[in-house]
Amino acid sequence: MENDISTEERVKCLERDDLSPSQIANYFIAISRVDNIKLTTMKLIKLVYIAYGWCMVLLGRKIFSEEIEAWKFGPVIPSLYHEFKRFGPKPIQDMAIDVDFTNRDVGLNIPIVEDEDVIEVLGFVWSEYKNCDAFKLSDITHKKDSPWSKAYTKGQNAPLNDVDIYKRCLKKINDISDDI
Repeated sequence: MENDISTEERVKCLERDDLSPSQIANYFIAISRVDNIKLTTMKLIKLVYIAYGWCMVLLGRKIFSEEIEAWKFGPVIPSLYHEFKRFGPKPIQDMAIDVDFTNRDVGLNIPIVEDEDVIEVLGFVWSEYKNCDAFKLSDITHKKDSPWSKAYTKGQNAPLNDVDIYKRCLKKINDISDDI
Protein backbone atom coordinates (compact mmCIF):
# COMPACT_ATOMS: atom_id res chain seq x y z
CA MET A 1 0.00 0.00 0.00
CA GLU A 2 1.37 3.39 -0.96
CA ASN A 3 1.79 6.16 1.61
CA ASP A 4 -0.67 9.01 1.44
CA ILE A 5 2.09 11.56 1.98
CA SER A 6 4.06 12.67 -1.08
CA THR A 7 7.84 12.70 -1.20
CA GLU A 8 7.70 16.50 -1.39
CA GLU A 9 5.66 16.70 1.81
CA ARG A 10 7.89 14.13 3.53
CA VAL A 11 11.04 16.15 2.72
CA LYS A 12 9.42 19.39 3.90
CA CYS A 13 8.74 17.75 7.27
CA LEU A 14 12.29 16.50 7.82
CA GLU A 15 13.99 17.80 10.95
CA ARG A 16 17.09 19.92 10.49
CA ASP A 17 20.12 19.21 12.66
CA ASP A 18 22.26 21.98 14.09
CA LEU A 19 25.39 20.54 12.50
CA SER A 20 27.50 22.54 10.08
CA PRO A 21 28.99 21.31 6.81
CA SER A 22 32.39 21.90 8.46
CA GLN A 23 31.62 19.37 11.19
CA ILE A 24 30.76 16.77 8.58
CA ALA A 25 33.89 17.71 6.61
CA ASN A 26 36.06 17.33 9.71
CA TYR A 27 34.73 13.82 10.21
CA PHE A 28 35.85 12.87 6.69
CA ILE A 29 39.21 14.63 7.10
CA ALA A 30 39.87 12.79 10.36
CA ILE A 31 38.93 9.38 9.00
CA SER A 32 40.92 9.97 5.81
CA ARG A 33 44.00 10.47 7.99
CA VAL A 34 43.32 7.24 9.88
CA ASP A 35 42.90 5.34 6.60
CA ASN A 36 45.80 7.20 4.96
CA ILE A 37 43.65 8.25 2.00
CA LYS A 38 44.30 11.61 0.38
CA LEU A 39 41.32 13.93 0.42
CA THR A 40 41.07 16.88 -1.98
CA THR A 41 38.63 19.76 -1.70
CA MET A 42 36.51 18.43 -4.55
CA LYS A 43 36.35 14.92 -3.09
CA LEU A 44 35.53 16.27 0.37
CA ILE A 45 32.66 18.41 -0.91
CA LYS A 46 31.21 15.48 -2.85
CA LEU A 47 31.40 13.25 0.24
CA VAL A 48 29.61 15.83 2.39
CA TYR A 49 26.94 16.22 -0.32
CA ILE A 50 26.43 12.45 -0.54
CA ALA A 51 26.25 12.19 3.26
CA TYR A 52 23.59 14.93 3.30
CA GLY A 53 21.38 12.89 0.97
CA TRP A 54 21.94 9.59 2.76
CA CYS A 55 21.08 11.19 6.13
CA MET A 56 17.83 12.55 4.73
CA VAL A 57 16.75 9.10 3.58
CA LEU A 58 18.20 6.90 6.34
CA LEU A 59 17.69 9.18 9.34
CA GLY A 60 14.84 11.39 8.19
CA ARG A 61 16.91 14.48 8.96
CA LYS A 62 18.77 17.20 7.12
CA ILE A 63 22.18 17.32 8.77
CA PHE A 64 22.84 20.99 7.96
CA SER A 65 20.92 23.97 6.65
CA GLU A 66 23.31 25.49 4.10
CA GLU A 67 22.05 25.25 0.54
CA ILE A 68 23.95 23.02 -1.85
CA GLU A 69 24.55 24.78 -5.16
CA ALA A 70 24.97 23.56 -8.74
CA TRP A 71 28.43 24.63 -9.90
CA LYS A 72 30.21 23.64 -13.09
CA PHE A 73 31.92 20.61 -11.52
CA GLY A 74 28.90 19.43 -9.56
CA PRO A 75 27.14 20.03 -6.28
CA VAL A 76 29.04 22.42 -4.01
CA ILE A 77 28.60 23.51 -0.42
CA PRO A 78 29.93 27.09 -0.73
CA SER A 79 31.28 27.40 2.82
CA LEU A 80 33.39 24.26 2.34
CA TYR A 81 34.66 25.41 -1.01
CA HIS A 82 35.79 28.73 0.45
CA GLU A 83 37.28 27.02 3.51
CA PHE A 84 39.42 24.60 1.50
CA LYS A 85 39.99 26.19 -1.92
CA ARG A 86 43.48 27.22 -0.83
CA PHE A 87 44.54 23.58 -1.23
CA GLY A 88 43.52 23.51 -4.90
CA PRO A 89 43.87 19.94 -6.22
CA LYS A 90 46.36 19.02 -3.49
CA PRO A 91 45.38 16.96 -0.43
CA ILE A 92 43.78 18.86 2.43
CA GLN A 93 46.24 19.40 5.26
CA ASP A 94 44.07 21.10 7.90
CA MET A 95 40.75 20.62 9.60
CA ALA A 96 37.99 23.17 9.06
CA ILE A 97 38.07 26.05 11.53
CA ASP A 98 35.42 28.43 12.71
CA VAL A 99 35.64 32.18 12.46
CA ASP A 100 33.67 34.38 14.83
CA PHE A 101 33.49 37.77 13.12
CA THR A 102 31.70 39.34 16.08
CA ASN A 103 34.58 38.72 18.47
CA ARG A 104 37.27 38.59 15.78
CA ASP A 105 38.28 35.10 16.84
CA VAL A 106 39.86 32.86 14.22
CA GLY A 107 40.68 29.22 14.56
CA LEU A 108 38.00 28.24 17.00
CA ASN A 109 37.63 24.49 17.18
CA ILE A 110 34.60 23.14 15.42
CA PRO A 111 32.82 20.60 17.60
CA ILE A 112 32.95 17.05 16.35
CA VAL A 113 29.85 15.15 15.33
CA GLU A 114 28.57 13.36 18.42
CA ASP A 115 25.30 11.93 17.10
CA GLU A 116 25.88 8.17 16.81
CA ASP A 117 23.28 7.77 14.06
CA VAL A 118 24.91 10.48 11.94
CA ILE A 119 28.35 8.98 12.59
CA GLU A 120 27.07 5.59 11.41
CA VAL A 121 25.79 7.09 8.14
CA LEU A 122 29.03 9.04 7.65
CA GLY A 123 30.98 5.83 8.21
CA PHE A 124 28.84 4.06 5.62
CA VAL A 125 29.37 6.86 3.09
CA TRP A 126 33.11 6.76 3.75
CA SER A 127 33.31 2.99 3.30
CA GLU A 128 31.33 3.15 0.05
CA TYR A 129 33.15 6.09 -1.56
CA LYS A 130 36.59 6.45 0.06
CA ASN A 131 38.37 4.77 -2.83
CA CYS A 132 36.72 6.95 -5.47
CA ASP A 133 38.76 9.91 -6.61
CA ALA A 134 37.24 13.36 -6.95
CA PHE A 135 36.56 12.93 -10.67
CA LYS A 136 34.74 9.62 -10.17
CA LEU A 137 32.58 11.27 -7.51
CA SER A 138 32.00 14.18 -9.88
CA ASP A 139 30.89 11.71 -12.58
CA ILE A 140 28.49 10.10 -10.10
CA THR A 141 26.94 13.46 -9.17
CA HIS A 142 26.73 14.61 -12.82
CA LYS A 143 24.57 11.78 -14.13
CA LYS A 144 21.58 12.58 -16.30
CA ASP A 145 18.54 13.64 -14.26
CA SER A 146 20.67 14.00 -11.11
CA PRO A 147 19.75 16.72 -8.61
CA TRP A 148 22.78 18.66 -9.90
CA SER A 149 21.75 18.40 -13.57
CA LYS A 150 18.21 19.55 -12.78
CA ALA A 151 19.46 22.56 -10.81
CA TYR A 152 22.23 23.45 -13.28
CA THR A 153 19.68 23.92 -16.08
CA LYS A 154 18.42 26.88 -14.02
CA GLY A 155 21.88 28.44 -14.06
CA GLN A 156 25.22 28.12 -12.35
CA ASN A 157 25.01 28.39 -8.54
CA ALA A 158 21.30 27.49 -8.51
CA PRO A 159 20.37 25.63 -5.32
CA LEU A 160 19.77 21.90 -5.55
CA ASN A 161 16.30 20.75 -4.60
CA ASP A 162 16.19 18.62 -1.44
CA VAL A 163 13.34 16.57 -2.89
CA ASP A 164 15.51 15.66 -5.88
CA ILE A 165 18.41 14.74 -3.57
CA TYR A 166 16.09 12.60 -1.43
CA LYS A 167 14.60 10.80 -4.44
CA ARG A 168 18.06 10.10 -5.91
CA CYS A 169 19.33 8.59 -2.65
CA LEU A 170 16.14 6.58 -2.17
CA LYS A 171 16.59 5.17 -5.68
CA LYS A 172 20.18 4.25 -4.86
CA ILE A 173 19.05 2.43 -1.71
CA ASN A 174 16.40 0.57 -3.68
CA ASP A 175 19.01 -0.39 -6.31
CA ILE A 176 21.27 -1.75 -3.54
CA SER A 177 18.46 -3.78 -1.96
CA ASP A 178 17.55 -5.20 -5.39
CA ASP A 179 21.09 -6.60 -5.54
CA ILE A 180 20.77 -8.45 -2.23
